[in-house]
Amino acid sequence: MSESSFWKKIISAEEIPSTNDECKRLAREGADHGTVLIARRQSAGRGRLGREWDSPSGGLYLSALLRPAGRLAPEDLPAFPLAVAMAVVRACEGLGATGVGVKWPNDVRTARGKLAGVLMESSVEGGMVAWVVVGIGLNVSRPACPVSGADYLTDAEEPAQIEQAAFAVLDELAAAYDKYCVEGFGGVRDEYEERSVLTGHDVTVRDGKGVVIAAGPARGVDEQGRLRVLTGAGIESIVAGDVTLGGS
Repeated sequence: MSESSFWKKIISAEEIPSTNDECKRLAREGADHGTVLIARRQSAGRGRLGREWDSPSGGLYLSALLRPAGRLAPEDLPAFPLAVAMAVVRACEGLGATGVGVKWPNDVRTARGKLAGVLMESSVEGGMVAWVVVGIGLNVSRPACPVSGADYLTDAEEPAQIEQAAFAVLDELAAAYDKYCVEGFGGVRDEYEERSVLTGHDVTVRDGKGVVIAAGPARGVDEQGRLRVLTGAGIESIVAGDVTLGGS
């Protein structure tokens, strides 16, 4: 890790149910900005939309606590996970990965499958952002039984690789947070667009119940990080949803 003092405390565990749930508990109990929780395994890992995140040994399961203290407003939060996804992309490339892109809003992928995901949860108190927990799951070492649709940084399994991945992700996350607090999503929007695996392709967007809410060519993201989809009614800006390539 760099010499930066951004990360104040790093807690490591062999296995816990969910790093995000534990980090949220620490946040409610007053843990400091820059507290990080890392587990070798999760027994109840979660992804976006409440999905289970398979968390076997060989992956990096990390949650970081941020206390913006006036640096971020509630309206700044929706696009922040997209900036975090770009930080993970840069970390993966620094670790030797190639052909890494992003699938809106914050999945990190290669042509072979999903490499990492981001889950952000927060608390707003008195109209201000009290804390943000950023959860990152990264497939580092390919297990004996790979997860369908997943990709991995390496085929080898060495504990040092997970530590190296954690340091790379935390360095990039700290830099992304500081930049986002100053420039907002505008500071990373062009980079995000360049790495989008959806732009120009037909997509179908469904809500949490599986109902189609938009379908058509993806036209990038707007200044708030919303997915732009060209439908029969014109351009629709999607705040949240599950996106698949192709028609409905």
